[in-house]
Amino acid sequence: MIFNLLCEKLHVNPEAEAELEKLTSKWKANGVDTWVFLDDNDITLSKIKIPPEMRGLGLGTQVMRELIDFANKRNLRILLTPSTAFGASSVGRLEKFYSRFGFKKNTGRSRDFTTRETMIWTPSTPIQAI
Repeated sequence: MIFNLLCEKLHVNPEAEAELEKLTSKWKANGVDTWVFLDDNDITLSKIKIPPEMRGLGLGTQVMRELIDFANKRNLRILLTPSTAFGASSVGRLEKFYSRFGFKKNTGRSRDFTTRETMIWTPSTPIQAI
């Protein structure tokens, strides 16, 4: 009851929140550390950390595909700001990685001032062959 009231107050669908929790638990079981936040219109990906010994195995790609599938089914945007804070070698490399999934930089004339995140993915964005 309290959880449902809290979700209502935060504008979160409890079923979607539970499904996202299952995804993040699955990723954690595979060694991937994430911080993912859900609200009515957006998913904010604040952290995705692949352990150094597991990099290059496609885990990041798998996580992104699953998160995009989740967002697409619910017509939610995904917001993020690439950072080297969690072990990545460069922001430019991360931007290239995310752009393969259809993320666009949130700058210039098309800047979306509803978020401070620097990259945005919108539902039904075509994903390049990966």
